[in-house]
Amino acid sequence: MSGVDRTTVAERIVAFLRSRHPFKTAEFAAAETNLKAETIQKILDRVSMPSGVTLIYLVGAYGPEFLAAAMGDRAPQWLTAAGQDAELARLDAEMAALKARREALANR
Repeated sequence: MSGVDRTTVAERIVAFLRSRHPFKTAEFAAAETNLKAETIQKILDRVSMPSGVTLIYLVGAYGPEFLAAAMGDRAPQWLTAAGQDAELARLDAEMAALKARREALANR
């Protein structure tokens, strides 16, 4: 992997983490991954590639969405589809939670 490719992948990882956790990115990502907030912050600050072990924890926490985002247009179609399916499931869960909150407020 060339230096340019590594930088691009690192930028994608940072973008994914910031999109998932717009506020207190390092702290919330650390809570999701069981990594130290300092480890996440170093990735965010340096826009550098995480270690292999850190990548395993990130994939474990964020699944195919993370891996597809990190790989970008180099992700195989099956991974892109799995990432999209995971995102759809996450969005469905968010919508169900919002609907339940709305119903609770409407029925007070």
